[in-house]
Amino acid sequence: MIQMLIAVSLSAYCTADELQDLSRDDAASKMIQKLKDFRVHGVGVSQPDASGFNHTDILDWRLLSQALLAPSTAAEHVIAQFPAPLRAKLADAELMRFLHSKAGSDDLPGFQLEILVALRKIVGQSDFYNEKSLRDVEFSEEMKSIVKIDPSNRTRLQSIALNRQLLTCVFPKCLKEMKKDYHSVPVSVRAGRDVVLVLSSNKACRWQINLDPGASVKAVVLCGFDAQEIDGVDCPVIYRALRLKDGSVSKAEYFYAHAETEPTFEKMKAGVKKITGREFDTFEGRSQPDKKPFVVNPQ
Repeated sequence: MIQMLIAVSLSAYCTADELQDLSRDDAASKMIQKLKDFRVHGVGVSQPDASGFNHTDILDWRLLSQALLAPSTAAEHVIAQFPAPLRAKLADAELMRFLHSKAGSDDLPGFQLEILVALRKIVGQSDFYNEKSLRDVEFSEEMKSIVKIDPSNRTRLQSIALNRQLLTCVFPKCLKEMKKDYHSVPVSVRAGRDVVLVLSSNKACRWQINLDPGASVKAVVLCGFDAQEIDGVDCPVIYRALRLKDGSVSKAEYFYAHAETEPTFEKMKAGVKKITGREFDTFEGRSQPDKKPFVVNPQ
Protein backbone atom coordinates (compact mmCIF):
# COMPACT_ATOMS: atom_id res chain seq x y z
CA MET A 1 0.00 0.00 0.00
CA ILE A 2 2.80 2.40 0.95
CA GLN A 3 4.71 1.60 -2.25
CA MET A 4 1.55 2.25 -4.27
CA LEU A 5 1.06 5.65 -2.59
CA ILE A 6 4.70 6.56 -3.27
CA ALA A 7 4.32 5.58 -6.95
CA VAL A 8 1.13 7.68 -7.31
CA SER A 9 2.81 10.63 -5.60
CA LEU A 10 5.86 10.43 -7.86
CA SER A 11 3.74 10.15 -11.01
CA ALA A 12 2.03 13.43 -10.08
CA TYR A 13 5.36 15.13 -9.33
CA CYS A 14 7.73 13.85 -12.07
CA THR A 15 7.57 13.66 -15.85
CA ALA A 16 7.33 10.30 -17.65
CA ASP A 17 11.02 10.56 -18.61
CA GLU A 18 12.02 11.30 -15.03
CA LEU A 19 9.99 8.33 -13.77
CA GLN A 20 11.80 6.13 -16.29
CA ASP A 21 15.14 7.53 -15.10
CA LEU A 22 14.19 6.85 -11.48
CA SER A 23 13.30 3.26 -12.35
CA ARG A 24 16.63 2.85 -14.13
CA ASP A 25 18.46 4.46 -11.21
CA ASP A 26 16.76 2.07 -8.78
CA ALA A 27 17.95 -0.91 -10.85
CA ALA A 28 21.49 0.54 -10.94
CA SER A 29 21.44 1.09 -7.17
CA LYS A 30 20.43 -2.55 -6.59
CA MET A 31 23.23 -3.67 -8.91
CA ILE A 32 25.78 -1.59 -6.98
CA GLN A 33 24.69 -2.95 -3.62
CA LYS A 34 25.14 -6.52 -4.90
CA LEU A 35 28.80 -5.88 -5.69
CA LYS A 36 31.05 -7.92 -3.40
CA ASP A 37 34.12 -5.73 -3.18
CA PHE A 38 34.09 -2.14 -4.38
CA ARG A 39 35.09 1.36 -3.33
CA VAL A 40 33.15 4.62 -3.42
CA HIS A 41 35.36 7.52 -4.48
CA GLY A 42 34.08 11.09 -4.60
CA VAL A 43 35.41 14.06 -6.57
CA GLY A 44 33.92 17.50 -6.11
CA VAL A 45 34.43 20.98 -7.56
CA SER A 46 32.56 24.22 -7.06
CA GLN A 47 33.09 25.15 -10.70
CA PRO A 48 35.22 23.55 -13.43
CA ASP A 49 36.84 26.85 -14.41
CA ALA A 50 36.05 30.57 -14.43
CA SER A 51 32.46 29.97 -15.48
CA GLY A 52 30.72 32.49 -17.69
CA PHE A 53 32.60 35.77 -17.61
CA ASN A 54 34.78 37.62 -15.16
CA HIS A 55 37.27 40.49 -15.42
CA THR A 56 40.09 38.20 -16.59
CA ASP A 57 38.10 37.36 -19.75
CA ILE A 58 38.36 40.97 -20.96
CA LEU A 59 41.58 41.54 -22.88
CA ASP A 60 40.99 45.19 -23.81
CA TRP A 61 38.25 47.31 -22.24
CA ARG A 62 38.96 50.20 -24.61
CA LEU A 63 38.44 48.03 -27.69
CA LEU A 64 35.32 46.53 -26.17
CA SER A 65 33.82 49.94 -25.38
CA GLN A 66 34.59 51.05 -28.95
CA ALA A 67 32.81 47.95 -30.31
CA LEU A 68 29.81 48.80 -28.13
CA LEU A 69 29.90 52.48 -29.18
CA ALA A 70 29.80 51.64 -32.92
CA PRO A 71 28.31 48.14 -32.94
CA SER A 72 28.27 45.75 -35.86
CA THR A 73 25.09 43.83 -36.66
CA ALA A 74 26.35 40.96 -34.52
CA ALA A 75 27.25 43.30 -31.64
CA GLU A 76 23.79 44.87 -31.86
CA HIS A 77 22.35 41.39 -31.32
CA VAL A 78 24.50 41.06 -28.18
CA ILE A 79 23.42 44.48 -26.91
CA ALA A 80 19.77 43.53 -27.49
CA GLN A 81 20.18 40.85 -24.80
CA PHE A 82 21.39 43.41 -22.22
CA PRO A 83 19.04 44.72 -19.49
CA ALA A 84 17.13 47.91 -20.44
CA PRO A 85 19.09 50.25 -18.09
CA LEU A 86 22.40 49.11 -19.59
CA ARG A 87 21.05 49.46 -23.14
CA ALA A 88 19.99 53.01 -22.31
CA LYS A 89 23.53 53.87 -21.23
CA LEU A 90 24.96 52.35 -24.40
CA ALA A 91 22.50 54.37 -26.51
CA ASP A 92 23.71 57.66 -24.99
CA ALA A 93 26.51 58.67 -27.42
CA GLU A 94 27.89 61.42 -25.20
CA LEU A 95 27.99 59.16 -22.18
CA MET A 96 29.61 56.39 -24.21
CA ARG A 97 32.33 58.74 -25.49
CA PHE A 98 33.09 59.65 -21.89
CA LEU A 99 33.07 55.99 -20.85
CA HIS A 100 35.35 55.11 -23.76
CA SER A 101 37.85 57.72 -22.60
CA LYS A 102 37.87 56.06 -19.18
CA ALA A 103 37.74 52.45 -20.38
CA GLY A 104 40.01 50.09 -18.50
CA SER A 105 40.58 52.52 -15.66
CA ASP A 106 39.48 52.01 -12.07
CA ASP A 107 37.03 54.90 -12.37
CA LEU A 108 34.21 52.78 -13.78
CA PRO A 109 34.00 49.54 -11.79
CA GLY A 110 30.20 49.70 -11.61
CA PHE A 111 29.72 50.11 -15.37
CA GLN A 112 32.25 47.40 -16.19
CA LEU A 113 30.54 45.06 -13.74
CA GLU A 114 27.20 45.68 -15.49
CA ILE A 115 28.74 44.63 -18.80
CA LEU A 116 30.38 41.55 -17.28
CA VAL A 117 27.13 40.43 -15.65
CA ALA A 118 25.25 40.94 -18.94
CA LEU A 119 27.82 38.92 -20.91
CA ARG A 120 27.81 36.19 -18.26
CA LYS A 121 24.04 35.89 -18.58
CA ILE A 122 24.31 35.57 -22.38
CA VAL A 123 26.75 32.66 -22.02
CA GLY A 124 24.04 30.70 -20.21
CA GLN A 125 21.21 31.46 -22.64
CA SER A 126 19.76 28.61 -24.69
CA ASP A 127 18.35 30.91 -27.39
CA PHE A 128 21.19 33.39 -27.96
CA TYR A 129 22.26 32.15 -31.41
CA ASN A 130 20.42 33.93 -34.22
CA GLU A 131 21.40 32.97 -37.77
CA LYS A 132 20.39 36.30 -39.34
CA SER A 133 22.13 38.54 -36.80
CA LEU A 134 25.25 36.38 -36.52
CA ARG A 135 25.58 35.30 -40.17
CA ASP A 136 28.94 37.06 -40.62
CA VAL A 137 30.53 35.49 -37.55
CA GLU A 138 33.19 32.83 -38.22
CA PHE A 139 33.74 30.08 -35.69
CA SER A 140 35.19 26.60 -35.38
CA GLU A 141 34.00 23.43 -37.12
CA GLU A 142 32.98 22.01 -33.75
CA MET A 143 30.75 25.03 -33.09
CA LYS A 144 29.31 24.80 -36.61
CA SER A 145 28.20 21.26 -35.80
CA ILE A 146 26.49 22.52 -32.62
CA VAL A 147 24.72 25.28 -34.56
CA LYS A 148 23.16 22.61 -36.79
CA ILE A 149 21.53 20.98 -33.75
CA ASP A 150 17.97 22.13 -33.11
CA PRO A 151 18.11 24.47 -30.06
CA SER A 152 15.56 22.31 -28.28
CA ASN A 153 17.94 19.33 -28.60
CA ARG A 154 21.16 21.08 -27.55
CA THR A 155 22.55 20.25 -24.15
CA ARG A 156 23.14 23.11 -21.75
CA LEU A 157 26.90 22.62 -22.03
CA GLN A 158 26.71 22.78 -25.84
CA SER A 159 24.83 26.09 -25.60
CA ILE A 160 27.35 27.47 -23.10
CA ALA A 161 30.32 26.57 -25.33
CA LEU A 162 28.61 27.94 -28.45
CA ASN A 163 27.69 31.24 -26.79
CA ARG A 164 31.15 31.69 -25.29
CA GLN A 165 32.84 31.28 -28.65
CA LEU A 166 30.29 33.48 -30.40
CA LEU A 167 31.03 36.35 -28.00
CA THR A 168 34.76 36.00 -28.67
CA CYS A 169 34.10 36.15 -32.42
CA VAL A 170 31.72 39.12 -32.14
CA PHE A 171 34.32 41.08 -30.15
CA PRO A 172 37.69 40.00 -31.62
CA LYS A 173 40.79 40.98 -29.62
CA CYS A 174 38.49 42.18 -26.83
CA LEU A 175 37.81 38.85 -25.14
CA LYS A 176 39.92 35.81 -24.39
CA GLU A 177 39.59 32.80 -26.65
CA MET A 178 37.52 29.94 -25.26
CA LYS A 179 39.72 27.18 -23.90
CA LYS A 180 39.45 23.74 -25.49
CA ASP A 181 38.66 22.15 -22.14
CA TYR A 182 36.10 24.83 -21.20
CA HIS A 183 33.81 23.65 -18.39
CA SER A 184 35.50 20.23 -18.19
CA VAL A 185 37.25 18.35 -15.38
CA PRO A 186 39.59 15.39 -16.04
CA VAL A 187 39.59 12.35 -13.75
CA SER A 188 42.08 9.45 -14.06
CA VAL A 189 41.15 6.08 -12.57
CA ARG A 190 43.93 3.64 -11.71
CA ALA A 191 43.66 -0.16 -11.80
CA GLY A 192 42.57 -1.85 -8.59
CA ARG A 193 39.25 -2.70 -7.03
CA ASP A 194 35.88 -1.99 -8.61
CA VAL A 195 34.90 1.67 -8.26
CA VAL A 196 31.70 3.67 -7.98
CA LEU A 197 32.57 7.27 -8.86
CA VAL A 198 30.62 10.14 -7.30
CA LEU A 199 31.25 13.31 -9.33
CA SER A 200 29.90 16.64 -8.13
CA SER A 201 30.03 20.18 -9.51
CA ASN A 202 28.00 23.22 -8.55
CA LYS A 203 28.39 24.74 -12.03
CA ALA A 204 27.75 23.03 -15.37
CA CYS A 205 30.50 20.50 -15.98
CA ARG A 206 31.67 17.84 -18.42
CA TRP A 207 33.61 15.10 -16.64
CA GLN A 208 36.37 13.57 -18.77
CA ILE A 209 37.23 10.10 -17.43
CA ASN A 210 40.44 8.32 -18.38
CA LEU A 211 40.70 4.67 -17.38
CA ASP A 212 44.08 3.02 -16.91
CA PRO A 213 44.38 -0.56 -18.24
CA GLY A 214 42.61 -2.79 -15.73
CA ALA A 215 40.60 0.03 -14.14
CA SER A 216 36.98 -0.90 -13.43
CA VAL A 217 34.26 1.73 -12.94
CA LYS A 218 31.02 -0.09 -12.19
CA ALA A 219 28.76 2.98 -11.91
CA VAL A 220 28.80 6.76 -11.66
CA VAL A 221 26.69 9.05 -9.49
CA LEU A 222 26.63 12.38 -11.33
CA CYS A 223 25.50 15.17 -9.04
CA GLY A 224 25.42 18.94 -8.96
CA PHE A 225 23.36 22.10 -9.05
CA ASP A 226 23.79 22.80 -12.77
CA ALA A 227 23.78 20.36 -15.72
CA GLN A 228 26.39 17.57 -15.79
CA GLU A 229 27.78 15.39 -18.59
CA ILE A 230 30.35 12.60 -18.66
CA ASP A 231 32.65 11.00 -21.25
CA GLY A 232 34.96 7.99 -21.06
CA VAL A 233 32.91 5.38 -19.19
CA ASP A 234 30.49 2.68 -20.27
CA CYS A 235 28.48 1.91 -17.15
CA PRO A 236 25.23 2.94 -15.43
CA VAL A 237 25.10 6.68 -14.62
CA ILE A 238 22.78 7.79 -11.82
CA TYR A 239 21.91 11.47 -12.31
CA ARG A 240 21.44 13.62 -9.20
CA ALA A 241 21.79 17.22 -10.45
CA LEU A 242 19.11 19.89 -10.16
CA ARG A 243 19.42 20.95 -13.80
CA LEU A 244 19.01 18.26 -16.42
CA LYS A 245 21.34 18.06 -19.42
CA ASP A 246 19.04 20.27 -21.49
CA GLY A 247 19.04 22.93 -18.77
CA SER A 248 15.52 22.27 -17.50
CA VAL A 249 14.95 21.77 -13.79
CA SER A 250 14.53 18.24 -12.45
CA LYS A 251 11.90 17.40 -9.85
CA ALA A 252 13.95 14.44 -8.61
CA GLU A 253 16.34 14.43 -5.66
CA TYR A 254 19.65 16.25 -6.14
CA PHE A 255 22.75 16.96 -4.05
CA TYR A 256 26.25 18.36 -4.47
CA ALA A 257 29.32 19.48 -2.53
CA HIS A 258 32.99 20.16 -3.21
CA ALA A 259 34.27 19.98 0.37
CA GLU A 260 33.49 17.89 3.44
CA THR A 261 33.11 21.13 5.41
CA GLU A 262 30.27 22.36 3.19
CA PRO A 263 26.75 22.30 4.72
CA THR A 264 25.56 20.42 1.62
CA PHE A 265 28.06 17.59 2.10
CA GLU A 266 25.95 15.71 4.68
CA LYS A 267 23.02 15.61 2.27
CA MET A 268 25.28 14.31 -0.48
CA LYS A 269 26.82 11.71 1.84
CA ALA A 270 23.35 10.47 2.83
CA GLY A 271 22.25 10.37 -0.82
CA VAL A 272 25.32 8.40 -1.85
CA LYS A 273 24.87 5.91 0.99
CA LYS A 274 21.23 5.42 -0.03
CA ILE A 275 22.35 4.59 -3.59
CA THR A 276 25.46 2.53 -2.88
CA GLY A 277 24.78 1.11 0.57
CA ARG A 278 28.02 2.55 1.94
CA GLU A 279 29.78 5.83 2.65
CA PHE A 280 32.69 7.40 0.78
CA ASP A 281 35.99 5.59 0.98
CA THR A 282 37.71 8.74 -0.22
CA PHE A 283 36.58 12.22 -1.21
CA GLU A 284 38.71 14.89 -2.86
CA GLY A 285 37.39 18.34 -3.57
CA ARG A 286 38.58 21.69 -4.87
CA SER A 287 36.81 24.98 -5.33
CA GLN A 288 38.17 25.63 -8.83
CA PRO A 289 40.66 22.98 -9.93
CA ASP A 290 43.63 23.39 -12.18
CA LYS A 291 43.53 21.22 -15.27
CA LYS A 292 45.64 18.44 -13.77
CA PRO A 293 43.46 15.33 -13.46
CA PHE A 294 42.00 14.15 -10.20
CA VAL A 295 43.50 10.71 -9.58
CA VAL A 296 41.37 7.86 -8.18
CA ASN A 297 43.45 4.95 -6.87
CA PRO A 298 41.03 2.26 -5.60
CA GLN A 299 43.32 0.01 -3.56
